[in-house]
Amino acid sequence: MSYSPKTHIGAQKKSQVVLIIGIVIVFNVLISSVSIRADLTEEKLFTLSDATKTVLQNAPNTVTIKAFISKKIPDALLATRQDFKDLLNEYENAGGENVIIEYLDPDENERNKTQADKYGIQQIRFNTFGAEKFEITSGYFGMAILYEDKSENFPVLQQTENLEYDITSTIQKMSRKKTPVIGLISGHGEKIDPAERAEIEKQYIVQEILAQELENSSDGIDLALIVGPTQAIPPEDLYSVDQFAMSGKPVIILANGTTVDLQFFTATALNTGLNTLLEEYGIKINSDVAIDTLSNEALQFSSGIFSFALPYSAWPVITENGVNPDSPITSALRKLTFPWPSTLSIREDTGAATITPLFVTSPQSYSAQGQPIQLNPEALEARLPPEKSAKILGAHITGPLTSAFSGKEIPSRASEGETNSIINTGFIPSTESSNIIVVGSNNFLDPSVVQRSFDNFILLGNALDVMTTGQSLADIRSRGSQIRPIKILSKEQERTIKYGNIFSGVVIAVLVGFISTFRRRKKDRYAQNIYSDI
Repeated sequence: MSYSPKTHIGAQKKSQVVLIIGIVIVFNVLISSVSIRADLTEEKLFTLSDATKTVLQNAPNTVTIKAFISKKIPDALLATRQDFKDLLNEYENAGGENVIIEYLDPDENERNKTQADKYGIQQIRFNTFGAEKFEITSGYFGMAILYEDKSENFPVLQQTENLEYDITSTIQKMSRKKTPVIGLISGHGEKIDPAERAEIEKQYIVQEILAQELENSSDGIDLALIVGPTQAIPPEDLYSVDQFAMSGKPVIILANGTTVDLQFFTATALNTGLNTLLEEYGIKINSDVAIDTLSNEALQFSSGIFSFALPYSAWPVITENGVNPDSPITSALRKLTFPWPSTLSIREDTGAATITPLFVTSPQSYSAQGQPIQLNPEALEARLPPEKSAKILGAHITGPLTSAFSGKEIPSRASEGETNSIINTGFIPSTESSNIIVVGSNNFLDPSVVQRSFDNFILLGNALDVMTTGQSLADIRSRGSQIRPIKILSKEQERTIKYGNIFSGVVIAVLVGFISTFRRRKKDRYAQNIYSDI
C-alpha cells in the first residue's frame, strides 16, 4: 500500500475537526444546566445598577412583579420578551426573598385573565407582517408591581431601554414611608412645562405655592424649586426662600440673568432680585450670555427662501469633559444643551460654605455682554474676544452658610389688620448644612431642547433625588440616554487622526503582504521537508 503525504495531512486535519466538534458537544452538555451571562457593554447596560440593588435591599417588605405575557407574540417582540425576562431574573437574584416574580399567560386560563383585568393589563393587537401575508393577532405584554396594598401597572411594554429605571423608581416610590413634596414657587412669572412636571410627579408630590408658604412648611415642603422667574421677586419673598434654606432644606434655582427677544435676536439684562440672596452666599448669576465657540448645537436658520444649519455658539453643549465627575448629580451625564445661558461667578472668599461647580463650558468660551446683546450668528462671529476660558453654568452650595439677611432689617409682609408672620416664626441666622443648586438657565428644560439632550431632564431628576433622599438613580436614568457626542479634539489631535487615516491604509496593506509572503514561504518549506523524507 503506497503512502501519500497528502493523505496523511488530510487525515490529520479531519482528526482535528472531529476532536474540536467532540469538545464543543461535551462542553455544551456540561454547561447546559448552568445559566451564564456576560455583559460586555461599556456601561453594563444589561447588569442591574448598584442603585437598584440598594432599593431592593432597603425595601422593608416583599415586592411582587407579575409579568403578563402571551406565549404567542409576533417574532419582532421575541427579543424584547427575552430581554424582559432576563431583567426580571436579575431582579429576583438581586432581591432574594424580597422579590417575587410571577409569569402569567392570560390566554392560558380564565384565572390569569381575571388577574390581568384586575391590574389593568389589557389585551393588545399586534400587526404581523410576513413574506406573503399581513396578519392581526392579539395578546398580552405588560406587568404589575405590587407592594403591600399598593400596585402600579404597566399595561404595554414596547421596549426595555428604560425598564430598569421604571421598575426601580416605582419600587422606590411605593416603599417610601413619605413621598417628598416639591414646592414649585410661583407668583413671579415662574413656569415649568406640563410634560416635565408630569415626569417629576411620577416620583414626587408637586405643589405650586407662593414663597410665603415656605415660612410654615417645616413638615410640608421638602424642597423649593424656582424655575425661570421673569419678574422682580420682592424682598419678603426672598426672605422666605432664605429662611427655608437656613432651616437646612434644599433649594434649586434655575434662572437666566437675561431675557431673550427672539424677534430681534437680542438679550437684555433681567433683574429678578435673586442675586440679593446669592451674592451673600458667594455666587452670582451674571447678566450675560455664555458663548462657546468650540462645543455647541447646530440650529436651523433661514434667509429668504433658503434654510440651512449652522453651529450656534450661543447654545453651548457640555459634554462629559465639562461635568463634575465627583458629583452624583452630574457624573453619569454625557450631553447637556443650554440655550442662551448666563454664566455664574463664584466669590473667592465664600466663608465656611463650599461652592462646587457642577458643569462648565469648553475652554473656548467667552461671556457676551452689552445692552442689548446681539445674538445672531454673524454678530457673534464678529465680536470674538482674544481671551477665552471655561465658564461655570451650574454650581452646588453646601456646608455652613450665613443668612443673606443677617444683620439687616427683616422685610415685613404685614398688611392692614395682619401681624407680621415672618417675625413671629423666628429668624434663623445661619445653617450648618446648606444645600442649594444654582443654574444660570431655565430654558434647558424646554421640551424642544430636551429632545436634543435628554440628559437635561436627567440633570433635574438627579438633583431632586440627591437633595431630597440622598439617593440617586442617576446611573439608571442615564442608560436611557443614547447620546454619545464626539469628544472635543485639539487641532493637533485632528491633524494626527487625519494623516493617520491617510497613511494607515498603506501601512496595513504592506504588513498584510509581508505576513502573507512569510506564511506562504513557511508552508513551502514545510511541504519540501515532508517530500524530502519520503
